[in-house]
Amino acid sequence: MWSACCASGPTRSAAPRAANAAYRPLDATAASVFFTRDLVSEPANTIYPESLAEQAAALTELGLSVEILEENRLREIGMGALLGVAQGSARPPRVVVMEHKGGPSDSPPVAFVGKGVTFDTGGISIKPAASMEDMKGDMAGGARVTGLMHARAARKGKTNARGVIGPGRKQPGGKAQPPGGCPKNRQRHGHGGLADAGRPSDDRNLNGGPIAAPAPRQAAGRSWRGRA
Repeated sequence: MWSACCASGPTRSAAPRAANAAYRPLDATAASVFFTRDLVSEPANTIYPESLAEQAAALTELGLSVEILEENRLREIGMGALLGVAQGSARPPRVVVMEHKGGPSDSPPVAFVGKGVTFDTGGISIKPAASMEDMKGDMAGGARVTGLMHARAARKGKTNARGVIGPGRKQPGGKAQPPGGCPKNRQRHGHGGLADAGRPSDDRNLNGGPIAAPAPRQAAGRSWRGRA
């Protein structure tokens, strides 16, 4: 019995090293998952449009290029849907464009677009109070896209990728869109903001059209081969 125990000793001591070596390639993925969970789990007074954009901007440390479009720029290029969604809030909206260049320079990127409404009260047509705190989760699609770009950069992905999110807050206020009101270029509910965010995923000069909006809390993925 003693010799059997002694014989298994080196195997047991080697097991942690082997496990660590096997896990190391997955370490970046795990860090990206936790990063995404943290974004979704934070309360709405911590994660709002500007702070979500700042979290994405920090990914430049991993090698991503990140551009943040602020309210004046959104107005210049006609992103009326996102501006309409957010105009009742004191927190100005943002559009964040994250780029990972891991493939050939002439290879078109795979584009990912995520809804980034950091809190959705329903605006003037306010939602029921029950579970209102859960409306912070309306940015989960944007968090998923941000986490995905985190993973692609951390894992040194071999393809080009572009992730776009449109953080905004939908709240009642004196400037909120009235029921039935609609920006000239897009719809006024949260998916309208997602449609606007989809534009830089198609055309880097921000002249592309919107993509079809998926369900709330989801992210859309599409490989672009030129203009849609």
